[in-house]
Amino acid sequence: MLTKLRTWLAHKLAHHPPQPVSAPAAPARPPLTISRRVLEDLRTQIAPVDTNRATWRDYKAPDLPPGVLPADSAALAMDTVCTGEVKRTSLAMDSFGPAFGWLNGNANGYGCGLWFPGYPYLAELTQISEYRAPSETISTEMCRKWFELQSKDGGDKTDKIAKIMARFDELKVRALFQRAALLDGEFGRAQIYLNINDADDRTRQLPLELTPQGIPKGSLKSIQCIEPYWSTPYSWNAAYPERADFYVPQSWYIMGRKTHSSRLLTFIGREVPDLLKPAYNFGGMSLTQLMEPYVNAWLRTRKAVNDLINNFSIPVLATNLSVTLQEGGDPGSGLLARLQAFTLTRNNQSVAAVDKDSEELKFAEATLASLDKLQAQSQEHMAAPAHIPLIKLFGVVPTGLNATGEGEIQVWYDWVNACQINLFQPHLLTLLKVVQLDLFGAIDDDLVIHWVSLEEPSGKELSEIRKSDADMDVGYINAGVISPDEARARLQSDPESGYENLTGDAPEPEQGVDPETGEPLDTPAEPGEGDETDEAEKSRAHEAEQNDLDRKHELKVAKLKAAK
Repeated sequence: MLTKLRTWLAHKLAHHPPQPVSAPAAPARPPLTISRRVLEDLRTQIAPVDTNRATWRDYKAPDLPPGVLPADSAALAMDTVCTGEVKRTSLAMDSFGPAFGWLNGNANGYGCGLWFPGYPYLAELTQISEYRAPSETISTEMCRKWFELQSKDGGDKTDKIAKIMARFDELKVRALFQRAALLDGEFGRAQIYLNINDADDRTRQLPLELTPQGIPKGSLKSIQCIEPYWSTPYSWNAAYPERADFYVPQSWYIMGRKTHSSRLLTFIGREVPDLLKPAYNFGGMSLTQLMEPYVNAWLRTRKAVNDLINNFSIPVLATNLSVTLQEGGDPGSGLLARLQAFTLTRNNQSVAAVDKDSEELKFAEATLASLDKLQAQSQEHMAAPAHIPLIKLFGVVPTGLNATGEGEIQVWYDWVNACQINLFQPHLLTLLKVVQLDLFGAIDDDLVIHWVSLEEPSGKELSEIRKSDADMDVGYINAGVISPDEARARLQSDPESGYENLTGDAPEPEQGVDPETGEPLDTPAEPGEGDETDEAEKSRAHEAEQNDLDRKHELKVAKLKAAK
């Protein structure tokens, strides 16, 4: 009986195995959703703000300090209008030339809002080294070696040149031109006022004639550099493009006083198109404005690299976002509150507390490789608009691609010399005439300006040059081209020769002395020298004899003619 029961149970279990008991199903997890209010909070509190984004600048008249223009329109009636000058009838600058509204209305079609930023903004940027350094470097280099006056016909005018250069030093021309170049780089324009006999408000409105009557002897009292925001044009020709004075002011207001442009030396290194001149206060494009996008990129890169170095280890907090991103709940239980609480204690000296059941803290480290190269490239880009080598601008030696710096320095000197000729030379020629009239009462057109080379030879190169010059002098003296006195004069006039303090004529060659008698020895004749001397004396004696015979013959012929 027991055996049958076991067989029956085995048969049942083989055909109907027991079913496993399943665990109760977990509730379905809702999808992750973010409420609108949380999104707005994220935008306002966490999303970064781009502070370097360019802002739109309208084309408008520049903002000037009080007093640059006259106080009211009634003062315009008292101004003297010179021949060919446009009468100004309104203090508003937009009464001349194209309307600013036309340019602003069409800017969406072709412009990008890169108008004049204004003098206060440019003045503020001069406090930042990246903006100040390029203008200072160029202006300093332009006046480092200065110029020399020379005579075109080669005449000796040493005394006149010395008096002119002494007067230039007395007027501080070099320092004022350096200041003008600096202002041109920072603001786009600078002016130097010629003070002739302390001209009153009436006289300064008249043209300055470069004649002995216009500038009597001793009438140049001083010259002074004026920053661009203290002056503005009186009027300009905006109707006749075929004339040379088109968009060229003939007179300026300097703190409310009308001054003719001939009494001002106006420095503009980078002119803008005629359409933009009124908005730029008839100045040019400043180097500061050209540097702005490059400097902004550099400042942003420098800050990003610094932030990355300080925060190269990024914490990753794993938390329950389905709860923290929803509205409602207990105060302080949202995502922003959780992140702020974590950030307040996030440094190497604090403790980060997390929920062991619902949160997990990990760290993701950012690589710092090539950061130095990226930062160096951004810094090097700032040298492009200024045309300045890196070694001059930042003191950084260029790297990569066979960088030696020698060629860049030579190109830099060529660029500075071009700036001297274009920006300085026209005004120096005018000032040279003014100083000559002030000193001598006449203008010598034979004097020309020669810019001294900016390149300085090394000590070794200088010694090689002197050795070459000495060999050249010896060769010319032996060939009879020049005398020892002329070679001595060249050494006296060359400040780099080391013999500029020599006086008198060259000494005669010393003769040898007999050691026994103490008598001077005759200079030994060179081989063949005596033979040549004898032949020369014989030739001269023969010529004298022939001349005597010819005279005797002529006397006989004259006597025969008289006898007949």
